[in-house]
Amino acid sequence: MEKDKTIQIIRSLQTKMNDDIREHCIRVAEYTKKMCESIEIDYQLAYNAALVHDIGKVFYNTDILNKKGKLRPTEKTIIDYHAYFGWLVLKNIGFNDDLCTIVLLHHGVNSGKEYWPKDLRISEKISMLARIVETADIWDALTADRPYRKSLSNDKAKIIMLSEKKCPKELVRTICEVAGDDTTAK
Repeated sequence: MEKDKTIQIIRSLQTKMNDDIREHCIRVAEYTKKMCESIEIDYQLAYNAALVHDIGKVFYNTDILNKKGKLRPTEKTIIDYHAYFGWLVLKNIGFNDDLCTIVLLHHGVNSGKEYWPKDLRISEKISMLARIVETADIWDALTADRPYRKSLSNDKAKIIMLSEKKCPKELVRTICEVAGDDTTAK
């Protein structure tokens, strides 16, 4: 799909998102771009994927998305499928396989989700870009206000990200640097 058409479709898809999801996707895309620039890799594919990484949530009832308390296990399972729904939507619209795969993997490259296509092929480049989007996504989820809690400080977000080991330490260090945190991951 040509670049102008891709941007046009991304903007159209974003109009389907609620304000919180759209703003979150924009922040994640900006963090993604800064991280890619910091480690000197081309950012465009990851940036575009980040702009629509949560598009699968447009199918969800806002009661779940805006819930003030902890999600029940069934609600958590429903939310977990948004990456797959986003992948399906983007594939059916005609987005390229790499962008779709980054959207599918943005909650864990190595998690082996049961809903992933059996023939999914993940190159090292796509794996790295998905990890960058995942890191930016987690960072924004922790440092922005959420319906169920207020934002955390950069230091607290860094501690959580390092202790849960969902993201490579070097990417946590990079997000801290590009987010303006003057400390580095240890």
